[in-house]
Amino acid sequence: MKIVIFGTGGVGGYFGGKLTQAGNDVTFLARGKHLKAIEKNGLSIRSIQGDFTIHPANVTSDPKSIGKADLVILSVKSWQLKEIADGLKSLCSEKRFQAICNFLKSLCSEKTIFLPLENGISAPDVLKDIVAPHLVLGGLCKIFSYIKAPGIICHSGYQPSITFGELDNAHSERVQQISDILDQACIKNHIAENIETEMWKKFLFIVGTSALGAITLVPIGTFRSIPESRSVLKQVLDEIVSVGKGLNVILPENIADKTLSFIDQMPEDATTSLQRDIMEGKPSELDAQLGEVVRRGEKLNISTPALTIIYITLLPKEKLARGLIG
Repeated sequence: MKIVIFGTGGVGGYFGGKLTQAGNDVTFLARGKHLKAIEKNGLSIRSIQGDFTIHPANVTSDPKSIGKADLVILSVKSWQLKEIADGLKSLCSEKRFQAICNFLKSLCSEKTIFLPLENGISAPDVLKDIVAPHLVLGGLCKIFSYIKAPGIICHSGYQPSITFGELDNAHSERVQQISDILDQACIKNHIAENIETEMWKKFLFIVGTSALGAITLVPIGTFRSIPESRSVLKQVLDEIVSVGKGLNVILPENIADKTLSFIDQMPEDATTSLQRDIMEGKPSELDAQLGEVVRRGEKLNISTPALTIIYITLLPKEKLARGLIG
């Protein structure tokens, strides 16, 4: 299977590396120092489950050199996908907007599968505005990983896994084929019975931990252990569940409590990508995560006071990182 990894960061780099190691034809899309390091030294995966290096790695910054793909795994930031669909001129030049859209379309055949592994919940809808809707699956992953240095991906915690499925929840031949390929690469995976439910369960976890991590600037182990910040975390989780149920998403009973218990199992020093981006002064997924819940809550007339104040507090730094304010 010819696979393209669109976004060779902590997620795409790790899973793409495992798929390459298993013998698949994988092309990584990268740029800048990351691209140059991979071209020179290969893609190095430093994992708590064992280190390995893909060298030489099939990496490029030129979409035209790739050709048609069987599977495109998208692991860019949620805001980057939204940028592609909306063509927001303040965030994305017209030239870059057209280039990315044309790139995605250039990979398409009638059987190409697009699998987004985003932290948000809107990626499938965004992709359906760019490519044919029937080519798009729903998906998510669970992993603690990041770019340690150009060409080096660090997997620091949790058993990596991918959950995915058809948007109508059909158990199709193509999702089974992807599952088989992931099995061969020793990647834990699950075909969801209801992909919307699974995406919201991940969304609940990532927004809750990102919100508290970004506002406190401390790892998960710290803010979950302090009664006051833990109380705010629980309130944020409850607010997200309320919005999800308001949208008629099917969520398990006591999902907020179960998510809090799951957070208690995370490594003490764990942080989220949103938190790290904000701490480093980079554009983050603030709008696609916290902002998404706040806006949907407002439309449904569902109050989200804790999440709203955190979102508003972080918004100036986000706008500064994007060059929208001086």
